Amino acid sequence: MTENPAIPRLAGEDVHEILYDVAADVLEKFAFLFLSPAGSVPVPFRGRMFLHAEIEFSGPFSGRLSLVASPSFCSLLAANVLGMEPAELTVEHAEDALRELVNVICGELLVALAGKAVIFDLSAPVLKRISAADAQAVAVLPESLAVIVDEEPLIIASALCLDHDTR
Repeated sequence: MTENPAIPRLAGEDVHEILYDVAADVLEKFAFLFLSPAGSVPVPFRGRMFLHAEIEFSGPFSGRLSLVASPSFCSLLAANVLGMEPAELTVEHAEDALRELVNVICGELLVALAGKAVIFDLSAPVLKRISAADAQAVAVLPESLAVIVDEEPLIIASALCLDHDTR
């Protein structure tokens, strides 16, 4: 296997740091929202339904990025992005906002990992509703990063496949 210089050689911890920085920057610029690490703060999952948005990418390396968020976070996101009052929003606005957020974070993450000159193909973001138990299962994965945005949990999970055969 030939080493490809476009493939980052990163430890999982480095990817988490880059992902956190990218997500913080995107949320601030895209939606005027600020995140903080969940750290030891318990993430409130009980009895709630969550939205799971996922996008896949391929290029010099492949993978996927997913976000898990509450409907109330998605409504706040949509209100900030669209400049609308929460009462004016529809469920579709909130869902579209989460899909667009996963798309933007993924694009910025790929630039941070591989640079601007590298080309990737991205899938259309897919959204589904998941249970609190499923959200908790995503949150505890090693590739997941739990953050708090305006007192709402946001789980960011990245899975990278860095070992592509470039022959």
